Amino acid sequence: MQLTEADYRVTGLSPAGHPMRHLRQAVAAMDAIPAAELERHRDGDWVTVAGLVICRQRPGTAKGFCFVTLEDETGLANVVIAPAAVRGKQAVVRRSPLWW
Repeated sequence: MQLTEADYRVTGLSPAGHPMRHLRQAVAAMDAIPAAELERHRDGDWVTVAGLVICRQRPGTAKGFCFVTLEDETGLANVVIAPAAVRGKQAVVRRSPLWW
């Protein structure tokens, strides 16, 4: 894991694989599913995902909603966060590089 982390910090990728590969067992224990399994769920279903934050958006026209794209070893997950869920956690939403 340390080598993968160092590779990602310097180059943004690693020959050792995606960092989530090393964390999959731990996040699976918290019921987080891989991005590739999202297609098995319907729009609007509540699921738990984990991954590297590759994009954050909080448009002024979104009435406080936050949109985040997470990347794991299987693909991308688009996350919509309600304003109530962001309250009191602004620092995490704005700065954390990895979510679950």
